[in-house]
Amino acid sequence: MTESGTRRAGRPRKAVLTRERITANALELVSDSGYESLTMQRLAKSLGGLAVGPVQPRGLKT
Repeated sequence: MTESGTRRAGRPRKAVLTRERITANALELVSDSGYESLTMQRLAKSLGGLAVGPVQPRGLKT
């Protein structure tokens, strides 16, 4: 924080998502709909609607 008490832009001090929360949501999705229905997009949506776009492996340029 700055002297005026406002936070600067950047990473939050605590992790917004924890491994425990991600795992719990994944297990809940599998329990409700089956293993085949677990996708990164569904998991992200269950964690608060985080946007997941296509991921390009590092080192590949198009």
